[in-house]
Amino acid sequence: MEERRHSTDLIFVLLVFAAFVITALMVIAMGTGEYRRIVARSQENDDIRIATAYITQKVRQGRSAGAVGTGELDGIPALTVREERGGREFVTYLYVCEGYLRELMTAAGNEIHVIPRSGTAILPMDSLEFEEIGAAGVPAGAAAEGAVGAAETTAEGSEGVAAEGAAGATGATAEGAAGGTAGTPAALRIAVATPDGETNTFVVTTAP
Repeated sequence: MEERRHSTDLIFVLLVFAAFVITALMVIAMGTGEYRRIVARSQENDDIRIATAYITQKVRQGRSAGAVGTGELDGIPALTVREERGGREFVTYLYVCEGYLRELMTAAGNEIHVIPRSGTAILPMDSLEFEEIGAAGVPAGAAAEGAVGAAETTAEGSEGVAAEGAAGATGATAEGAAGGTAGTPAALRIAVATPDGETNTFVVTTAP
């Protein structure tokens, strides 16, 4: 009888110990998973901060008249920063290709001979979008269209030769302003996104 009771007590102790071990392992597993999620989230935030700082620095390095703009590299939208070295003009392209933010420098006019994936991979990136902003804080294209529209309205409302001359002068002024704004934006609104879905939108001034 005592041996049976002793065996029962031993089994009960073993069961309690097993339950304790299983509970401890579950808590450790949950804590490890949460830690991994925190680390992954921190890494995503770091990628966004690094991308934002890197692009901002590159744009600011090109703060000279007409140095910063937008363009394409083999059909891929890209930020462009132009500079002169040794009497030759070079263009640095910042773009996203095959899941990475990439940087590529080439001589101006040599773009058709480069392969986008040959650019230096900076960090994982899902997309890079940008919009030129005029001096008034509106998209450059919209500002230009508004200026040309106002010129046409003024021309239609005027009469005689003087009106035609005024319309032509106003239209030329509008076209000049449109061209200058589009070619040399006052700022760029840039949006970046990581493969994990983290996004950030920021504005970088391009005026010297």
